[in-house]
Amino acid sequence: LEGLTEGLQETLKRPFFDIKTKSPDGSVIVEHATARRLYSLPWNLVYYQSLSSFSVPLRRQQNTIALISIPLAMVMAILGIVISETISIPLRRLRNAALRVREGDLNVRLTLRTRDETGVLAEALNQMLERTRDLLSNLETRVQERTSALAERSAYLQAVAEVGRLIFSLREPETLITRVVEIIRSRFGLYYVGLFEVDGSGEWAILRAGSGEAGKAMLARGHRIRIGSGMVGWSIAHN
Repeated sequence: LEGLTEGLQETLKRPFFDIKTKSPDGSVIVEHATARRLYSLPWNLVYYQSLSSFSVPLRRQQNTIALISIPLAMVMAILGIVISETISIPLRRLRNAALRVREGDLNVRLTLRTRDETGVLAEALNQMLERTRDLLSNLETRVQERTSALAERSAYLQAVAEVGRLIFSLREPETLITRVVEIIRSRFGLYYVGLFEVDGSGEWAILRAGSGEAGKAMLARGHRIRIGSGMVGWSIAHN
């Protein structure tokens, strides 16, 4: 066995070495060998095997790994796609909602049932939009209230201005108070306005002008109210 002697001499340094043998047809075969010293007998035990025999389990292991890795790679690819879609779909919905909000649509509401960061972000966005809607609603209400107050004040000022013009233009008291009553009723949208005058005794408030048919009827019967009684009488008594 060519190489055996040199291999045994180098056993302590190199546990493996190559030897050459001849096949029955005379060709040289390179084989891999190892040697161990026996403790019970003064012998060396040598085991050798061809390199092709060594590679058989390796090839078998490679084939096994290939058979396992291909289905595993397919499963991992499918899982990767599923996980990617699971992450990307909520993100796309968040993006679309943000774009709608940027365009002025505040009625957006996200329904993400995930418990991760995207779900927390969606809930925060819903709360922010709800507060924004409430704020805008309150703002619109306040603007309407201010507008109504301004309109009422404007009507009041117009009524005051018209009464002032009447005072300077009309010299007859009866005509003046009749026109004043009608102006106040029309400007403030009231169904009835009456103008009372306190008599000389300070005990009675006498109706001097009233709007509509009800006013005419009360004027015809000389309607008066004792000062201090009723709404009109209480108002006069307390200035």
